[in-house]
Amino acid sequence: MEGNNDSSNEKHTRTHSLSLNTAQRYSQPIPAQTTNKTSQPEGGAARSQRTMCQPRSQTLSNPTASFLESAVAKVGKVVHTRTQEAERATTPTPLNYTNEGLITGGPRGPGHFDPWDEDMNFTAHQLTNKEEKLNNLYDSLLEARNFVQALTAGGGIKDAQESQHITRCMTGLANALLNQPYRVLIDQQAELLQAIQQINSSVATLIEKTQSPEATHHANHNNTYATGPTFKPKGKPDSSQGIAKLNPSPLTAHHPCRAVIRFLPDGIKEEDCLKLAIIVDKINNALANSQSLKASRMKVVAATYNNQGNLIVSTHTDQRASDLLQYTENFLPHIDQGYETSALEDKHWFKIQIDGVSTHTMVDHGSRSLLNTEMVHQELVACNPAYAIATAHIVTPPRWMRTNEQLRTTLRSLLVFAVDDEDTAKNLLQGNTLAAFARYFPLRAYQDRPPVKQCKNCWGLDHMALKCKEPPRCRLCAGEHKEENHSVDQECSKCKALEESDDMVLDRGSCTHNLHCINCSTATHIVDKNHTADARRCPIRLEKYGTTRTNEQKALKSHNPWKVVSTKKPRKPKTASPTTKTTPKTPPEQLAYQNQFSIFEDPNPTTYIEEDTPIQ
Repeated sequence: MEGNNDSSNEKHTRTHSLSLNTAQRYSQPIPAQTTNKTSQPEGGAARSQRTMCQPRSQTLSNPTASFLESAVAKVGKVVHTRTQEAERATTPTPLNYTNEGLITGGPRGPGHFDPWDEDMNFTAHQLTNKEEKLNNLYDSLLEARNFVQALTAGGGIKDAQESQHITRCMTGLANALLNQPYRVLIDQQAELLQAIQQINSSVATLIEKTQSPEATHHANHNNTYATGPTFKPKGKPDSSQGIAKLNPSPLTAHHPCRAVIRFLPDGIKEEDCLKLAIIVDKINNALANSQSLKASRMKVVAATYNNQGNLIVSTHTDQRASDLLQYTENFLPHIDQGYETSALEDKHWFKIQIDGVSTHTMVDHGSRSLLNTEMVHQELVACNPAYAIATAHIVTPPRWMRTNEQLRTTLRSLLVFAVDDEDTAKNLLQGNTLAAFARYFPLRAYQDRPPVKQCKNCWGLDHMALKCKEPPRCRLCAGEHKEENHSVDQECSKCKALEESDDMVLDRGSCTHNLHCINCSTATHIVDKNHTADARRCPIRLEKYGTTRTNEQKALKSHNPWKVVSTKKPRKPKTASPTTKTTPKTPPEQLAYQNQFSIFEDPNPTTYIEEDTPIQ
C-alpha cells in the first residue's frame, strides 16, 4: 500500500508540472498520456484494476489503517482530477498536428519559446536580452518561410496573397525592416495607378466624343431665300493675335521650367557666388539622395545669376519648376552660402513702389526702433482694405530698397512689393496712396530695371572688377592710380585765387575743381567733366541708362507702366555714298583673250637671258 502511495505521489508531482507547463503554453495541443488506470467518475473512487503482474493481497496486518490511507489517496486523486479539468476548461480545442515536434516542443532557454506558440505577444515583452529577441524574430521568420513554402507546394499561396490580414502584417514588417526600398515600391505603384487612371479617363473622354451623335436638324425648319445681293458680314478681330505665344526656348523669361532662388535681402555678393557647375551638381545630388521617387527624377540642367544677385535654375524642358519647388528643403541648404533664401517660379510679377515710408517707430523714453518688413506689412493690411484684399495675390511682401546699415541713418525710405495679377496691381495704383503709421504714402509702378554695372578698378561701365583687364584709375581725378593713393593735399589754383581775392578760407574737401570723370574725359561733346566717375548726374551714365522719371514717362506713353523702355537709339540704316565710283565691266568676249599676267612687271630683269647674249 505504501508502494502504491509513493507511485501515486510521483504521478501527482509529474502531472502537476505538466499542468503548469500547460498553463504557460495553453495554445499547444495536449499530448495523449498513457496511464495504468482507467478513467474514474467524478463522484467517487473506482476500484483499481488488477493486472497480471499485480497479485491479489491475501492478508492485511492493519485493515483500518490501510483503509484510511487508501481513502485519503483516492480523495486526493479526485481533487487533482477536478483541478486538471478546471485548468483545461480555458484551453482551446487542440488541433491534430501530425508533426510531433510541434506538439511536444518545449522551451529552449530562459524566456525563449517556439515561434508557433500563441502567447508570444505576452512573452516577447518580458524578454530583456536583445539577442533573445533577435533569435525569436529570426526563428519566427524561418517558420513563416516554411509555411509559405508549404502553401506554395499545396497550391494555397494565392489565398494567402489575397488575405488582407497577411498583407497588412507583411506591409508593417517591410516598413519596419526594409524602410526605404519598400516605400519606393509603394510610391512607384501609386504613380503607376494614377497614370493608369488618367489614361483611362482620357480614353473614355475620347470615346464619348467619337461616339456622340451629330447635331440633328429640326424637321420643321423653314428655308429662306435672298431676294437681292448678299454681303459677307465682317467678323470680330481675332483677339488671340495680340496674345504672345510661349517661347519654347528655356532661355526666355517666365518659362515654365525656370525657378528663381532669391538671396535676401539684396542678393548675393559677387565674391560669395559659387560656380554654376558646382551649383547644378549639388542640387542634382540632393534630389537623387531624397527618399521621394518623384524628387529623384527631377533634373536641373542649367543655372545662372541675374543682375539682382539672384539665382535662376532651369529643369528639363519637359519638367516644371513648380514640381522642383516642392523639394526646396532638400537642396537649398547646400547652395544658400549663409544667406536667407526663398524659391519661387519665374512668373511675370507686377511690382509697386511705396515712397517715403517711415523707417523707425517711437518707443518708450523717446528712443527709436527700426521697422522690419513684417511690421510694415501688418500695418498696411490693417489700414488699407484694398491692400488686405490683394494679399491673396502678393507673392513678395514689402521690402526695403536699402540695407539695414543705410536704414539706421535714414528716417524715410521706399518699399517695393510684388503681385502676380495685373488687374490687382492696377486697382492698387488707381488709389494712388496707401495709409500707414498715421500718414498717406504715394504709390507708383516699379520698373525692375537692371542695376548699373560699373567697374571699381577702371570705373568703366558694363563690366565688373573681377573681369576687368584695364589698368586701375582713380575715381576722383581719373589718374593712373587707385583712389587710396589719391593726394588730398594738392592745392587748387581756382580755390586759391578765390581765397586771395575775396579774403576767405575754403574747405579743401568741398573743392570740385580737381575732380575729373574718366568716362567723360574721352567725350568731346560733354562740357561738365568735373565730377566723380560714379556720380549719378554723370552725362555718360544718363545717356546710357536714363533717369527714373524719364523711364516712367516713356513707359506710361506705351500704356504699360511696368514696361522697361530701352534708352538706346535705333541705328540708322547705311546708305550708299553718292561719290562712289563705279568701274565699267569688261565685256565677256574679251575675257578669253586677255593676258592675266601682263599687268605684272618684271621684278628682276637680270635673271632672264637676253636673246643676243650667247650661252657659254
